[in-house]
Amino acid sequence: MGVDVSRACSLVAFINEQTIELPVCSRPMLPIKESGYRAADRMLWRIANPQLPFEHIRLRGDFVCGNTRIQTANS
Repeated sequence: MGVDVSRACSLVAFINEQTIELPVCSRPMLPIKESGYRAADRMLWRIANPQLPFEHIRLRGDFVCGNTRIQTANS
């Protein structure tokens, strides 16, 4: 197909810590503990209020830029 994987593609994983298998993998640093508390709270709220509309929750965290992400002019 003419795609140079090492120059045209990035690999970003949803792992929260560096692993031996992927030591330089680009990944977001998600607030696991805080997200878990919020998820449990929202789940209990949903059980108590099934008729109310759903809400969308966004998580914000840092990004570890490893060697598996292509650098662009904007990043």
